[in-house]
Amino acid sequence: MIRPFATGEPPPPLALSYETVLCTELPAFDPVPTLRSVLLRPPHLKRFEYFLRKTGWLTMPIYGCGLILRVVVCSAPAPLGRLLAPLAAILHIPPCIVFGAGIRVEFVKLILSAFDFWFPFAANTMFMIVFSIVLRDVRVMLVVAVWVAFGCSFLQETYFRDSRNIAMSAFVEASLLVLLMGSISLNIMDDVYHTDLIVAGGHSLSTKDVLVNVIGTMVTLMIRTMYRRLRLMKRQKKMKGTAVQSLGYRCFIALNPIGPGVSANNSVVPHPLGPMLFFSSKSMLDRKKTKRSTTDVMDSRHLSSLVLPPLQIHLVKDSRRYDPRDTLWRRVGSLQPLTGWQAWTLHICAVTGFVLTVPSIFIPPSRGADAMGTLCLATTAIFVAVSICCCQRLIAAHLCLADIFSWRWAPTCGVAASYLWAQWTLTIDSLTPAMRCRLHVKSWTPTCCIVLFIVIQLLMLLDMMILDFSNIRDRVFWDLEFLGRRAQLRVVTFLWSRVVTIFIWYGRLFYILVTRVHENTLIILRGNVEFDYQKWRLQANIARETRRRAKCAISPLNSTIPE
Repeated sequence: MIRPFATGEPPPPLALSYETVLCTELPAFDPVPTLRSVLLRPPHLKRFEYFLRKTGWLTMPIYGCGLILRVVVCSAPAPLGRLLAPLAAILHIPPCIVFGAGIRVEFVKLILSAFDFWFPFAANTMFMIVFSIVLRDVRVMLVVAVWVAFGCSFLQETYFRDSRNIAMSAFVEASLLVLLMGSISLNIMDDVYHTDLIVAGGHSLSTKDVLVNVIGTMVTLMIRTMYRRLRLMKRQKKMKGTAVQSLGYRCFIALNPIGPGVSANNSVVPHPLGPMLFFSSKSMLDRKKTKRSTTDVMDSRHLSSLVLPPLQIHLVKDSRRYDPRDTLWRRVGSLQPLTGWQAWTLHICAVTGFVLTVPSIFIPPSRGADAMGTLCLATTAIFVAVSICCCQRLIAAHLCLADIFSWRWAPTCGVAASYLWAQWTLTIDSLTPAMRCRLHVKSWTPTCCIVLFIVIQLLMLLDMMILDFSNIRDRVFWDLEFLGRRAQLRVVTFLWSRVVTIFIWYGRLFYILVTRVHENTLIILRGNVEFDYQKWRLQANIARETRRRAKCAISPLNSTIPE
C-alpha cells in the first residue's frame, strides 16, 4: 500500500536510467490437463479423441456455414430468419465443443483472473441480454450461440493455437459484428422491438442505443486482438527459439533505476520469475518429511515417483533503457531541480485548476463564470503542459462532451480542464520517477484526478436525468443514410453509454493505484509474458522415458526376491 505522505527523497543523479522489472510473482501452470481429460474417463476419452481424429476436418466448414447463416438471419425477413436461426445455432455448437474440449484448465484459471477477459465478457453478456429482449422469438437461440462463440474467441490462447488463427478469427468476428451493428442501426432486421430504458430530462436511452454502443465496444476489442496478434507474428519472425508470447495474461511491471547512484530507497528489487515447483507425489512428500540426505543414491522407486515440472511463465525481456532526460521538450523536461518559487507556482496552478474544474462546468452563465472557466483552463493547462514536456508521448484530445453545452465558454473550459486531468492520469506512466521527484508529484496525485473525473461524470448524469440545471442540448452528430434507410447517433445517448465504460476502466485504475506495492509500479503499461511449450514437451518426453526405464529396471529385481 502506498502511504500518501511519505518522506521526500533526494533528487536522483543525472546519469540514472530505468529498466522494466517484475513487481509481482509470475505463476507456473500444468499444461497437460484439458477440459476433456478432466470431464471424461479414460475409456470415454479415447473414444472422443478417436472421433475427433476422424471428423476434425469438418469443424471449420461447419463453422463457416454457421457464420454465413448468421449473416442471413440478421438481414433476411423475420419469417425466414426464424426458420434459419435454429440451424445456424446448431452449426455453432460442434466447433465450440471441439474448441472447448481442448481448453487447458490450468491456463484458463490464469486468464479468468485478468481484467482483459472479464471486460469483454461483460460486454458480450450485456449484448446477449439486450438483444434477446428486443428479438423475443426463436432467433434468441442464435444470439446465445454467438455469445458462446464470442466468449470462446477470447479463450483461444488456452488452446496454444498460433497467432495467425487467432488474428483471422478476430477479423471474422469483428466483420460480422460490424454488419450486425449496421443492420440494427439502419433497422434492417425485421420484428425487432426496441424500447426506451431510461427517459429523463427530455432525453432517452433506448435498447437500440445500448446495442450499437456495446457492439462497437466488442468490435474495438476484436480489432485490438487482431492488431496485437499481427504485431506478435512480426516479432516472432525476428526471434529465435520456440517461446510463445501470451497476450491474454500480462503482469505488473515497474521502473527500476540502474546506473551510478542507485540506492535501496529508490530501487525496485526485481521479483523472481516465479515458483519453480514440482508436482510431487505422496511418496516423495513423505520422503521430504523424513528429511533424507540429498547424497543418498536415488533408487528406482524415487525415479518412478518423479513427475513433470509445471510450465513456467517468464517476463519478455526488454533490452531498452529509459533515459529520464529523453523528454518531449528537453529544455523544460530536464533533471535540474525546480527552484522554490517554480515548484510553488506549478502546484498552485494545479490546485487552482483542480478545485475550479467542477464549478466551472455547472455554474450559471455570467461574466464571473467566464473568468472562472478561463482561470480553470489556464492553470490546468500550465500544470499539464509542464508535465507533458517531461513525458515521451502525447494523446490526442477530444471535445465530444463540450458539444452538449452549446459550446458555452465556461462549461467548455471546465470540460477541457477535466479532459486534461484525465489525460494527465492516463500518461502518468511516462513520467519517470526522476521527473516525478523533480515536479514534486506524489504517488497519490493521480488518485485525486481519477476521483475528480468520476465525480464529473456522475454530476453530468444527475444533471441530464433529474436536475436539468445546465440546459444540456442534445443533437445528432452522425446522420447516416444507406439503401433508403436512416440511422442517427446522438450526443447524449452516446455519452450515457460511454459513462459505464468510463466507470469500469477508471475504477480499475483507482484500484491499482491504491493497492500497488511500490510507487514505481506502472498503472497503464503491462509486461508481456511468454512460455516455451515446445521445450517443455521435450523435457516431458525425456522424463517419461526415464520413468519407463526405471520401471523396467526394478521389475527383474522384484522377480528375484524370495518369498
